Amino acid sequence: MTSRTTYWLVTLILFIHVSVCAQNEITETIDEAKQLYLGKNLSESISSLSHALELMNVELLAQLESVFPEPLNSWRIEAPASRINKTAYSTGLISTCKYFKKGGGPSVEIEIQTNAPRIANIKMAFVNPSLINQMGAGAKISTFAERTCIERYDSVDQFAELIFVPTSSVLITIRGFEMKDTSIIAQYAEKVKWDSLASLFP
Repeated sequence: MTSRTTYWLVTLILFIHVSVCAQNEITETIDEAKQLYLGKNLSESISSLSHALELMNVELLAQLESVFPEPLNSWRIEAPASRINKTAYSTGLISTCKYFKKGGGPSVEIEIQTNAPRIANIKMAFVNPSLINQMGAGAKISTFAERTCIERYDSVDQFAELIFVPTSSVLITIRGFEMKDTSIIAQYAEKVKWDSLASLFP
């Protein structure tokens, strides 16, 4: 067994262990909230339910890690940034990003959001192209990775962007900086784990 195989095996075992522990804590917290509710302790029950929702959002963020692509050859992954919006408990809005860099030159940011307010506007633009200008200068409807998206490229700022709405509640935005065109971010779009996303949001 190679060291790389050993690394991924250990990582998988740790992920499964953490997932099981998280699930146990979530179900225990929900059970606690139920008992508090039955005991007429409404404020404490709400507090327990809020904590359970927080734990579920954290678990969802961890699962979304499986959706991000691997870096292209000669690219590296920068530190990711995950965020649970303060209104996540009522709206379900969470956001997680990964940053990819090639030497001291171009960079790519991939952001995955759930229940983002922008989703409704973007979905309307897909069915009503007259609204596409609201997505920014140079925006147009395109197809990448066999999925419809909004494509933007600004040659002055060398900024490229692809916006996908793969499910009713998920928004994936791939942004490229110091880009000559959209070819690099198109390659990242092809490497997104769309099947993993479909299993999380059937």
